[in-house]
Amino acid sequence: MNCQKIPQLIGPDGRIWIAGSVELRRHLGFYGTVDLAEYAVRNLGYVGLRLSGWRAAISARPKAFSPACFRRLIEMLVESQVRQVVLRLICNRPDLPIEVYHDVDEVVARLSALSVAAPSAPLDRPRVILESLSLDRLAPGLGTRQSTLYASWRRRRGVLGRETVSGIAAAPRSDSGLWVRIAGGGRAIVETWPNYITVYPPDAVERLLGGDLSDQPDREYAAGTGEGFLRVAHREQPRLELVDAIITPSPNAAPRRSRYDRLLLPWRSESGERWVSGLSWVRRVVSTPV
Repeated sequence: MNCQKIPQLIGPDGRIWIAGSVELRRHLGFYGTVDLAEYAVRNLGYVGLRLSGWRAAISARPKAFSPACFRRLIEMLVESQVRQVVLRLICNRPDLPIEVYHDVDEVVARLSALSVAAPSAPLDRPRVILESLSLDRLAPGLGTRQSTLYASWRRRRGVLGRETVSGIAAAPRSDSGLWVRIAGGGRAIVETWPNYITVYPPDAVERLLGGDLSDQPDREYAAGTGEGFLRVAHREQPRLELVDAIITPSPNAAPRRSRYDRLLLPWRSESGERWVSGLSWVRRVVSTPV
């Protein structure tokens, strides 16, 4: 694959280069006729990227895929709102087919798996990776739980009636989502913990109810995901995001890798209390050796 087919390169540190440019050749110390784009992807941990409208083509060597490069690539794909991605993996298996994706979320998942598989990834990648998704995905009429709740939030203009607040308090383990109440000092108090979130054992969940969201057994995961609730409450703006997290349910448990879409909505009760709801759609949960 020559430089014309790989117009951009993302370095191991996340920096973006123009393939074949004088700056890149000077940076790498190459001035001959070598296909620098191909060489950098195959040997130096770079990723080749071509963006053309709503299409993207990626060339990468899985074992050299660094976390910083991964993050920058995902940012570019999400910001460009691509709808089709051709992924070419460079490795020692010539029979490995080119992969084609028509859903950017699945591309994110595949690239995330490659990032975790890279030798340096278990130590270097963030425990929690958040990528913003467009709220246009929640168009009316889709019939999903997230789109239904989002439509309800817009219809109510983010106001929680007394009956709704009473219903939340009466059913702390319902599947209506994870509801937190924003208390003094910017604390997020857990009022409900839905049954579909099974990452922690039942006794740990019972201790969470009525406590601060940051007091989860896995404090790093809590910090990475809990900040979003406070940010949404402060900005009073909804947020839809893709979460890719490595979670340790308890000190003696094996880490689990979870990937899910999360809709965060800011609410205000009739008495003036601030609330945030989190409704997730789990894509995948697997054990991972980190």
